[in-house]
Amino acid sequence: MKHLRGLIYRNLVTRPVRSIALILLGAVLSLSVFTGTCTVQSLERGFGSMRSRMGADIMVVPYAALSRKNFDNEILLGNADSCYMPSENVDEIAQMEGVRRISAQFYLTSTKLDCCDTPVHLMAYDPETDFTVAPWILESDGGEIGPFDVAAGCDIRAQVGDTLTIFGTPVTVAAKLDRSDTDYDSTIFGDMETICALAGASGDEKLQSLTEGGVDLVSAVLVDAADGYDMESVKNDINIHIKKIRAIQSQNVLSGVSSGMSKVSDTAKALMAAVWIVSAGVMAAASLMMTGERKKEFAVLRVLGASRRKLAAIVLGEALAVSAAGSLAGILPGLLAVAGGAGWLEKWLGLPFLLPGAGVIALDAALAVLVTALTGAGAASFAARRIIRQDTGTIIRSE
Repeated sequence: MKHLRGLIYRNLVTRPVRSIALILLGAVLSLSVFTGTCTVQSLERGFGSMRSRMGADIMVVPYAALSRKNFDNEILLGNADSCYMPSENVDEIAQMEGVRRISAQFYLTSTKLDCCDTPVHLMAYDPETDFTVAPWILESDGGEIGPFDVAAGCDIRAQVGDTLTIFGTPVTVAAKLDRSDTDYDSTIFGDMETICALAGASGDEKLQSLTEGGVDLVSAVLVDAADGYDMESVKNDINIHIKKIRAIQSQNVLSGVSSGMSKVSDTAKALMAAVWIVSAGVMAAASLMMTGERKKEFAVLRVLGASRRKLAAIVLGEALAVSAAGSLAGILPGLLAVAGGAGWLEKWLGLPFLLPGAGVIALDAALAVLVTALTGAGAASFAARRIIRQDTGTIIRSE
């Protein structure tokens, strides 16, 4: 076995051009499989996170927010907006037929804090009626949110128990939320009392006027339809009876995003399949050509006593070695591309993009290595089978 490994090593080293060419081909295949798999998984996780963060059948927002570009996408991605509607709308919506439960949210402002490189959004929610943020907090092993307690998005550099100072006012991080790949990742959630206190301490007259004497404005109302009621009918009823708002059925918006995600996923899968087919074909052709050039070498080894099985082991060993080297060479740029290009891909595609965990990425890398190694070995075995079966005497006389 040691002698065989040495022979394989010498064969690869003494033919550097051939070895490097096959390694590069393996790197391309590995890179495409790894990045394609990670991209599809990231899109699926991003969509799943978006769907879970929506948490409501219907979202009601101020009509003024419709003037924003890509309105539906921005609502889904949790982008904060300073458009407001009267809080009386909350009671009016709650009394409508077909409404099971509602909860309001209030966006105060975005500000720069020492804990973050990007602006932090300050959002108020009602812990007594909320059914979207509270389950998220429980999933993240967070504690109860009380006065001057906050739930911090995952991009905020603070842990549970830490104290953040906002507008000179200390607040305690009672929960650290899991990543959602939306603007909620850089959002601080607090109850209305906490957000009002922060507005009062801000020194900003506009913010102070919004919360002076209590908040009578809301940024969005989340609505769950009662069992047995058609969500489309409930949405239309809200739009008809309340002025200057727009009710959006979450399912309709999500279906559009899901359709876009499916198209991108199908494209990524098709590209992976195309690259695999081309790579397998090129590997088979290259192996056939290179193995054909070594007919005399194989014939001499047969005369010296090497069995057909040993010759096959040499060819497969070389193929596995260059395929493994190529796959590992493709994994590193793949990791850099996926990790570094996640934000760019999300903006370019207009879809949520949430990278899988380190364990899943490691499995994706292992899958890419396995696919590349098996493809290289399969191509080499196809070529070797044709050469090894030829008559040794005929090969030597022809050479």
